Amino acid sequence: MPQDGWGIENFLLRRESTVPDEEFVKMMEKIDGHLERCRGARGLKTVGTCPDDDSGVRVRLERFYYKHAPSHIGSVDIVLEFFLGREEELFRKLEEGYGPEPTPHETLTADVVVNHPGVKMRDHHGFIVENYKAYLKVKDLCFNTPERDETFEKIRGANLDFKTLSNSAKKCTLYQYGLPNDLRPLAWAQLTSASVNQKSHPDEYRASLASALSLNNEATVAISKDMNRTFPNCTLFEEGSEMYTSLHRVLSAVSFSTEEGYCQSMNFVAGILLLVLKDEEVSYWVLKEMVSGAKYNRGYYDVTMRTLMVDQVVMKKLLEDSQTADKLADLGVSLENFTIKWFLCIFIDVMPLETVLHLWDIYLMEGVTFLLRFSLVLSKEMASLLENTEDFTTALSVIDDYLSTLTLVGPLVREAAQISLSPKQLEGLRATCQPPTAYSPQQSDAETVEENTAASPTKKLKKKVRNIFKRGKRS
Repeated sequence: MPQDGWGIENFLLRRESTVPDEEFVKMMEKIDGHLERCRGARGLKTVGTCPDDDSGVRVRLERFYYKHAPSHIGSVDIVLEFFLGREEELFRKLEEGYGPEPTPHETLTADVVVNHPGVKMRDHHGFIVENYKAYLKVKDLCFNTPERDETFEKIRGANLDFKTLSNSAKKCTLYQYGLPNDLRPLAWAQLTSASVNQKSHPDEYRASLASALSLNNEATVAISKDMNRTFPNCTLFEEGSEMYTSLHRVLSAVSFSTEEGYCQSMNFVAGILLLVLKDEEVSYWVLKEMVSGAKYNRGYYDVTMRTLMVDQVVMKKLLEDSQTADKLADLGVSLENFTIKWFLCIFIDVMPLETVLHLWDIYLMEGVTFLLRFSLVLSKEMASLLENTEDFTTALSVIDDYLSTLTLVGPLVREAAQISLSPKQLEGLRATCQPPTAYSPQQSDAETVEENTAASPTKKLKKKVRNIFKRGKRS
C-alpha cells in the first residue's frame, strides 16, 4: 500500500469503465485494513466517523464527485479520513486526475441523476435534493438572470437602501426574479430594520442570550427537542456543527426577548436566516422582527396562535364562492391543510429553497399581507390542478407535487401584486373574524369564529379575488 495517499485516490478516481468490480472490492478491503491502522494512530473509532466538517470540505468533495465521478460518492468518508489534514492536497490530486473543481454555483449535469439514481444529490447550500432536475431548473433561473443582474448592478456598490425599492423597474425585477444572492444579507437586514435595531441596542443580543441560557423552562426544553429536527437533510445543521450551535443560540435569545417565546417552525425560519445572513446577531434581530413585528407574523407564534388562526378564516372568507372553495368542499379538504404551513414556515419545505428565498425577498419587503395575497393566487392554481381530482388523498398529493417543483414564481408574484391588501385593510378583515376570548387552537372555525358582517370591509377585495379566478388558468 503506497504511503503517500495518492495510491488510494489514483485507484478510487479511475473511470468506472476501467475498474472491474472484483478488483474494486479487493482494493477496498486493503484500504479498510490500512485505514484501521490509521485510526489507531488518530484515535478514531469506526468507519465513517470523520471529524466535523465546518469548512465545507465534505460538500466540496461531494460536488466534485457529482460532476466527475458520481459512482464514487460512497467513498467520501473514506477519502476524507485518509486525507485528514491534507485536504488541499486531495483537491490538487483530484484536479490532476479529472479537471477543475466545480464552483458552488456551477450547474451539474442532470445525467448524473439518470445514470446514477442512487446518488444523493446536494444543492449548493448542502441540502439533499430529492428532485435534482427541478433543482437544476430553479438554480438556472436564479443564477442566470441578466435582466436582474443588469438592474441591480446599477445600484451595487452605491449607498444601497432597499427600503426605497419603489422604483418601478427595480420592483418589477424583484417580483420577477428576486434579489441576487450576494445582496440578500444587506437587503433583509434593512427591510426588517435589523441594522437600525442592532445599532440602537448593541448589547441586547448578548444579554438576552446569557439570560436565556441560564434558564430551564418550557421554551428551552422545546428548543432542545427541535434542534435535531431542523433540516436533517442538510450537513450544515448536523449536531455539533457551528450552524447547529448558532441556531440554538438565536432561538434561545429570541424566546427570552419576545412575548411569543418559542414555537415550533421558528427553528426552520431561523435556520434559513442563518444560511442567508451568515451572521448570528443579525439573524437574531431579523427573526425577532418577523416573530413580533406588526408588519410581519406577530401573533402567529404565541401559545394560542390566535392571529394565525384568524388569518385562516380571513383566507376562507376571501375565497367564498371561488372555484377552489367549491372544489375543496367537494373533496372534503380543509384549506388549513395547506395554508397553516405556508404561513408559519413561510413556504419552507413546501417549495424548492431558491423559490422560497425569492418569496422571502417580497415578504420581507411587504410583510404578512404578501403571504395572504400570494396564497390567494396559489389557490387559483390549486383550482385548476384539482379539476379532475376525485378524492382527498389524491388532492393532497397533487398539490404537494406541484408545490415541491414550483420554480418560476415571478408571474404568480406579479399577479399577487395586483391584489390591493394594505395592513389597514387586513386589520379590518381580522376584526370581522375574531375568535372569542376563551379560544383554543384545537377548536374548529365553526365553533370559534364570530363574524361581524355589518362592518365587513371585504366586499371590494373579494370582488378583486373573484376577478383573478375569472382570468382562468395562468398561461
